[in-house]
Amino acid sequence: MSKNEIWKDIPNYEGFYQASSLGKIKRLASKNCLKDRLVKGRLNRAGGYYCVKLSKYGNKKNKQVHRLVALAFIPNPKNKPQINHKNGKKKDNNVENLEWATASENINHGHRTGLFNMKRKLYKDDMISIKYIYKSKFLSTRKIAFIFGTDASYVSKIGRGLIKITNKENPVKSSGKKSMRKIPLYLIK
Repeated sequence: MSKNEIWKDIPNYEGFYQASSLGKIKRLASKNCLKDRLVKGRLNRAGGYYCVKLSKYGNKKNKQVHRLVALAFIPNPKNKPQINHKNGKKKDNNVENLEWATASENINHGHRTGLFNMKRKLYKDDMISIKYIYKSKFLSTRKIAFIFGTDASYVSKIGRGLIKITNKENPVKSSGKKSMRKIPLYLIK
């Protein structure tokens, strides 16, 4: 462990778990666990954030690591509900990279830094192509989103059939134009 690493108790889990200034979580020694040990996080596929499972008196809860680090280290006098990653990297949970934010501050930060690409006007042919590429698993969801100028969650919804590709139910109107998008070779696995 780094000499610059600072550990603090996580609120509501004092004496059970601590968060580090570098974005790690550890379980403290107890009668069930003889020594402190790091809690292995897993990547939440839906949001792309690291999560850990914390247990206290038999109650297990999944928690996002960035939220636990912020709760332990960053004061929140204005009661802001979200945590913003300043550099835009969801996997970087270093306390220096986190700040409390409102939903609009978080969204505005995403737009300013280019993390959000809200271009969602896709032609019907684009959506058919997205669904085909998604189902073939030829490219990652992120790469498909990059090619079509939209975000990965929208691509995922199209690919899984949560957004219908018909003129009636489709929120995107087809102009009858053919999509002329070409997939750059460097994006292919």
